[in-house]
Amino acid sequence: MERFGPTEALILSHSAAKRTRHAQARKALALAASLMLGVALLVRFPPEHYGFYPRCPIFEATGLLCPGCGGTRALSALLRGHFLEAVRWNALTVGMVPLALLYAGAMARRVWRGDPGWVRLPAGVWVGLGIIAGIFGVMRNLGGG
Repeated sequence: MERFGPTEALILSHSAAKRTRHAQARKALALAASLMLGVALLVRFPPEHYGFYPRCPIFEATGLLCPGCGGTRALSALLRGHFLEAVRWNALTVGMVPLALLYAGAMARRVWRGDPGWVRLPAGVWVGLGIIAGIFGVMRNLGGG
């Protein structure tokens, strides 16, 4: 087993950190490219005019709107600048877009700084989002959403 002095160990450590940052940057770029492809797809082929988008299995099985039903159409409408149409398709999705953008910004900052891993949200945030989604799902099937 080779023994490294402090200088060699520092160089090796820096090299490993640099490789990790490059790997993270490649993953971030791949994710960004995938998102841009999805945006282009939604703008070019709006879901309300093209039938190749998947249908909600909950709606297909029960006839009830889940909290995500209409989310793809809402995103498509938002991307085309039709805010009110997007809210009619799925108000929850419209409300979540700013939060998703904030999270994406926090993740981009982590990648830029070379920090590994995901931005962790407290459990209370997930519980709160679940409660909001549940209430929204019930309300929209009772005619209030």
